[in-house]
Amino acid sequence: METNENAPEQGYDLETISIQKVAHFMDSDRLAELELKRTLQMDPDFAMAHALLGMVLFQQDRTDEAEESAQTAMALDPEDDTILGLYGTILCGMGKNSEAEAMFLSALRIDPMNASTYRSYSSLMHKTGHLNKAKRLIERGLQLSPDSASLHNAHAAVLGEENKRAESRESSQKGIALEPGGAYSHFVRGHTLLADLKPFQARAAFRQALAIEPSDEDYIESFHEVDLCCRFVYLPYFFFSRLLDRIPGNFITLWVAFIVTHRVLLAMEVREALVTTFAFSYLALAIYTWIATPLAKFWVKLRPARL
Repeated sequence: METNENAPEQGYDLETISIQKVAHFMDSDRLAELELKRTLQMDPDFAMAHALLGMVLFQQDRTDEAEESAQTAMALDPEDDTILGLYGTILCGMGKNSEAEAMFLSALRIDPMNASTYRSYSSLMHKTGHLNKAKRLIERGLQLSPDSASLHNAHAAVLGEENKRAESRESSQKGIALEPGGAYSHFVRGHTLLADLKPFQARAAFRQALAIEPSDEDYIESFHEVDLCCRFVYLPYFFFSRLLDRIPGNFITLWVAFIVTHRVLLAMEVREALVTTFAFSYLALAIYTWIATPLAKFWVKLRPARL
């Protein structure tokens, strides 16, 4: 009698054990991929394994293979809302926004109580600039899963873009409390601190995110941007530019204010020395704002940041 060497052992709960192993290996895409492929050798019709393999391949930027795996999973189980949500996430990352939204909507029609789908759908809306809709989706997800660090972090990010700094800070703190070892929690926290004009603390938060996920390009880019702000040659410009950002008209308003003030001083026949000092002070400020960034970048080349 022939035997299949790849068949599961008697009493082997393929789905439970393989998913547990994949979860254990998810920090290593390669190990997760090998485990999923081994599982699919034993059960080629295991839809969720195909979907998870798609996500693992997508994380390795193997988008064509990822989409193929997700399509296979959906063909095997078109009514699984989790599979539809994962496929939507892959499509979103590939820039196929309309198709991704269709997947998320289908997933929510099957299970309108799945907080993870609301989180994924909100990412698509955030990415495409629909902040109000993203916020509504996140808040619906939080009603279903109030202890989700991912949802609190997403909420903090959206609120930050709306300049609701106090609310953003509160959501970020909840995300950190729920998932102190999560890289994204520290990443969001870094942006919240930067919005609160705390660049040194923001740099520390980005450094913590990189300690957990050292190869993430977004984390690396954010760290270097805030490190530039922390250089003393640039620090005054950082605070000055953030102050101007809160003034309608920005530099134009500043220029108009200078012209008006200068004319008023002349009209009041203020001492010439004072008027000249005022004019040269503005000129010095203008020159500094022009050279602050190249000076700071040059300083970074001389003394690179320590990750």
